[in-house]
Amino acid sequence: MADKIPKDAQKLAGALSRESGVPLDDILHAHVVKSREVAEKVKSDSGKFKVLGIDQYEGTDWVHDEYDTAEEALEEARKMTTEAMARASDASIATVYYAYNPSGDYIGGDTWNNE
Repeated sequence: MADKIPKDAQKLAGALSRESGVPLDDILHAHVVKSREVAEKVKSDSGKFKVLGIDQYEGTDWVHDEYDTAEEALEEARKMTTEAMARASDASIATVYYAYNPSGDYIGGDTWNNE
């Protein structure tokens, strides 16, 4: 399982495991499960572009809306992230909105990182 997880995520999971006492395999399994859930959530059978909201503090995510064009999705993701920035004390816990193409590939929207 670990061979499919990026090295930086494995390193972080190892540190979390040592610090929390949670077995590394449990942490890595949870990462894989969540990654699959998000991957399915952002794909669009209808050919629409999706904007996914991610509350980094609560650890939740949701499909904010679907759009006909990449430009509409990017504009909404950037607008929503910019609005959320005003309420967040730090980028690491802010709510962010990311735009995805119908295949589920990230296309932008993270205004915290000027995307």
